[in-house]
Amino acid sequence: VFESPAQGQTDEAYQKMLGHAPPTANETLVQYAERMSGLVALYASILQTSPLDPPQGPCPDSTALAHVPVHFRPAAGWRWLVLMLRPPLVGLEPTPLLLVTFLEIAGPGLREVYGRQFDKYLEVLLREGMREGKAGFSEKAKSSTVRLLLWLEDWEKKGVVEGAPGRAVDP
Repeated sequence: VFESPAQGQTDEAYQKMLGHAPPTANETLVQYAERMSGLVALYASILQTSPLDPPQGPCPDSTALAHVPVHFRPAAGWRWLVLMLRPPLVGLEPTPLLLVTFLEIAGPGLREVYGRQFDKYLEVLLREGMREGKAGFSEKAKSSTVRLLLWLEDWEKKGVVEGAPGRAVDP
């Protein structure tokens, strides 16, 4: 996923590979996090959109998913969630913001696909990661860590992952 710079790769090329704006843009870490959050929101929106729902379907058979590239299937979202909680990604400042953005948008779709396994992920993230402080999030990411905690506590209280407005296509 995120590797160290390749031999002979310039620092600027490496930063570009990581998604940072060119040095001439003078992008702050906050601006970078907001831009990455927008990209994650787009990706989560694509992941949670089923090819079997209107207006695309319903399909008479289950071959519709075969036409969806693997990186836009629910399994890719599941892998993304797991990888975000592993070092070194978990310790990066934007990580809690990216997680909560992803969960707000793709959470309901992943809950439909993975059911109890998704609930277990959220339970462990809330209990061990947030309440016991084992997640390893950056101390500089307090506001987005609190936002993630509030989202998880809301899920715990209600027992459901609420969908973002506009998820369902109007008939």
